[in-house]
Amino acid sequence: MKDARMNARSSHALATGLAISVLLLAGCKETAHEAPASTTKAAAAVAWPATDARWHWLTFHTVTEGRPIPSLPVAGRVVPLETQTWSVQAPVPGRVETVAARVGQIVHRGERLVQIRSSVMAELRRDRILAQQTLTLREKTASNARTLSQAHAIAEKDLLSAMQDAREAAVNLATLTQKLSALNIEMDSDSTYWLRAPHDGVIVKADVTPGVEARPDAASLLQMAALDKLVVWAQVLEADLDGIGAGDTARILSPGRGDREVLARVESISRAVDPELHTVAVRLHTLGAAAWLRPNGYVQVVFGRPNVKALVLPTESVVTDDLESVVFIKQPDGRLVRRPVVVGLQGDGRSEIVRGLHPGDVVVAKGAILLLNEVGQ
Repeated sequence: MKDARMNARSSHALATGLAISVLLLAGCKETAHEAPASTTKAAAAVAWPATDARWHWLTFHTVTEGRPIPSLPVAGRVVPLETQTWSVQAPVPGRVETVAARVGQIVHRGERLVQIRSSVMAELRRDRILAQQTLTLREKTASNARTLSQAHAIAEKDLLSAMQDAREAAVNLATLTQKLSALNIEMDSDSTYWLRAPHDGVIVKADVTPGVEARPDAASLLQMAALDKLVVWAQVLEADLDGIGAGDTARILSPGRGDREVLARVESISRAVDPELHTVAVRLHTLGAAAWLRPNGYVQVVFGRPNVKALVLPTESVVTDDLESVVFIKQPDGRLVRRPVVVGLQGDGRSEIVRGLHPGDVVVAKGAILLLNEVGQ
């Protein structure tokens, strides 16, 4: 009886084990049946039969080196060209009486700008008048001495002394006259004078108001410049300097106005990074005049990067998979293989590929999102 019970238990365990094995085998078959035969998840590739209708949904692009995407606009500041900038300073100390010029005003050479009252100028005028009177007196004395010398009424040395005094007086007057002329001022009265424009141009800076003190050793009262040639200082991130070099042409754009544009040429690139902005200063000079370009104004600068050869794809070729940019490469055997890439600049429906592709690769230009879904299954 006991042996019969043991045999029954053994038969029951054997049946249970066989049932579990059958269930596991069925589950494996079902799982294998659900996985698509055309997609290999581990290899991240898609393999469709040549007759599959889905091939018609795809277009392809052969990777080649070509024209890079223009850089993103960076901020630039317009300043006058240093060789066409002039400072207006007070050559004689005094106090400002009148300011006849303002920032942005167009002025012409010799035009009145600032009136200054100066006691020193009154002294210079008095010195010049005194020098003129002294010269007149000494010339008359020399003339009389010449007459007396001819009559043998005085010694010859007295004539020579009188003539020497007249020459010294003439030199003193000429020096004072030249000094006043070199000041480039216009005498207005005994104690006031006008500062005049040294060249044709535009007032770009004015640090002067009536009543302030004006001195030769102080900062300039006015700054003016010609506007036919201007300088633009652009601030570029260090990582974006690749492909930008001296002599390259760039576009200067008016912010918010796409119809305003002028060309400029890169003059120099700073060798230092701004410690506050963390940018590198790039100096450009404009290649033409533009009425909308004004000193101290801000513009946008777009660098063409002519020295760069880039691998550029249609933006639609690049898809995102778990925060990773990928493309699909067509292999000689027909498989479409997923490949991660690093994307650079983007614009106008194009994307630069910095790493991950080589010239000659054939990528899916349209339909990559369909393949991404296939791989993700």
